[in-house]
Amino acid sequence: MNLPSSIRAEAEMEATPQTADRSFVFCLNPGLTVQEITMDGHPLAFERNHQLLLIDFGRQIAVGDTVSFSVRYAGKLDAAACYLDAADRMYYGQRSTRMIHIPKRYIFQYADYCLFTPEAYWYPRPGTSFTQRHTAWQQSCFSYYDIRIKPLHDLYPVSQGALVDTSGGWYRYMPEVQLPSVTLGIGNYEYISVDTAGVTYGVYYLKGHDFFKQGVDSVVHLLPEILAERLEMFERNNQLPYRYHRFSIMEVPVPLTSYRRSWTNASELTQPEMALMPEMGFGINNVDFVSMLKARERNPRNQESPIERQRQVLLNFFNQFVNAGGNYSLTPQVFDFVFNVYSPTVPLANRLTSIYF
Repeated sequence: MNLPSSIRAEAEMEATPQTADRSFVFCLNPGLTVQEITMDGHPLAFERNHQLLLIDFGRQIAVGDTVSFSVRYAGKLDAAACYLDAADRMYYGQRSTRMIHIPKRYIFQYADYCLFTPEAYWYPRPGTSFTQRHTAWQQSCFSYYDIRIKPLHDLYPVSQGALVDTSGGWYRYMPEVQLPSVTLGIGNYEYISVDTAGVTYGVYYLKGHDFFKQGVDSVVHLLPEILAERLEMFERNNQLPYRYHRFSIMEVPVPLTSYRRSWTNASELTQPEMALMPEMGFGINNVDFVSMLKARERNPRNQESPIERQRQVLLNFFNQFVNAGGNYSLTPQVFDFVFNVYSPTVPLANRLTSIYF
């Protein structure tokens, strides 16, 4: 079956400007064609310049005023618009893990699988993307999101927020708090979760990739206790609360590549409420529970009981989330995705503030 790989979308936006003007700049992936922009049922004039979208509202919009408008667009995203700020040595350098060369990908858009992170600019976002003229593009714009997706042929969409409706082939996600950005994955996903201490911990894995269930079946009933303990330890060490109602791991293709940036603790591998981990745990330590258990059993100094061994294996896996500095650290969840300290003269103000906390 030859199914289309293009997307069709409509972004209904309500915005309050920080400066008075009649025209405002937004950013949208240049591979997407803007079909129409309307306000109160009337079309608005607009211009495209690569990833920039300049919208003329036809009148002066005062500071503090609120405008509601809609942007209809369609097409196939262009990965060349990602990481415009990345140094050539990083962008064009090889990526290798365990002596295996891995191709770099930033966007996945096929008929049977899609993955769009904020770096893809898959929906209109205020301001510009990378520019050498100023650092204002580093600011985060916190917004309330209402995400509605209609995937093709029984695929399952994943995004942030509570899944509040699945009627008519549509999936609707609504985050309870303002977020700096959202991610969308669509694939043959299955989902398991456990609730504890007001947080739902879940795993979105591709069908047949439930290898992580093996080896720890005797301590599954201890998961709520272990998760609550790890999160409490993380909050205590960082003196900042985890404010979301859920945390999910989403399995994503191995080639997904992210680069570290100096002004933030976050990368594209960590998103509000979620972590994006490579399929089958490729390249990640402590994710192969069966092998980890065998290694502990072979250690003659290890006198642990079978249940304690399984519990320790789980703790070692969860430590990559509670320890600072790793790709999947929860640090961005309590700072970078909650606060944004910006100074036009001190580009690293946000990062320095996070280090202080």
